[in-house]
Amino acid sequence: MRTVRRVSAGVVALVLAGLAAACGSDPPPVSAYPDEPPIPLSAPVGGSRLDFDVSRFDTCAPFASSYWVTTAILAPDLEPQAVPEPGGGCRWRGPGMAATVTVEAGRSLAEYSNDPQFRPGGTGMVGNRFWRTAASDATRRCDFFLAVGPARPDQAVHLQVQTEEADAAMARGGHMHACMFAMTLTRATSLILEGPLDGPPQTPR
Repeated sequence: MRTVRRVSAGVVALVLAGLAAACGSDPPPVSAYPDEPPIPLSAPVGGSRLDFDVSRFDTCAPFASSYWVTTAILAPDLEPQAVPEPGGGCRWRGPGMAATVTVEAGRSLAEYSNDPQFRPGGTGMVGNRFWRTAASDATRRCDFFLAVGPARPDQAVHLQVQTEEADAAMARGGHMHACMFAMTLTRATSLILEGPLDGPPQTPR
């Protein structure tokens, strides 16, 4: 049984339960969160009310936000750590961890939540509704899907964090699980898409 380390003050620690013994084939994922029912297909954006303008969204911007730079380790020897990818996405790499931000089209938030590939998981709200997968020491990967809004129900911002070990080092000391890094990245993305406080607001429905 791996001992889960506490993260620095101000960051909620995850308790990873029931780590399976690794012998032979990989153990099944152990949820870092309780599993929740999927979002009904009749509610494709899960009750989201903001319409994010992703047409002008710089997918590398979340990695430059204060949320991310005060949480993830900046490594001068790896600069540039955030690199645009073909298709409009952005990939970040740091010591022991990689992360991506992409805008995906063709599936609603509800469809992601009903896909066995992204279960077990659960929902939350940061500006708009998101669906997040449950990661474990076995998978070391966490995916968040943030709804773009009711005007574009078939689009979502896909945020993914994968760590080399069960958890990764933080900028201020301590360690944190992939899902907590992904939550930080999702908050940064939502704030950018909501726009500056003194700028034109996103359109609520």
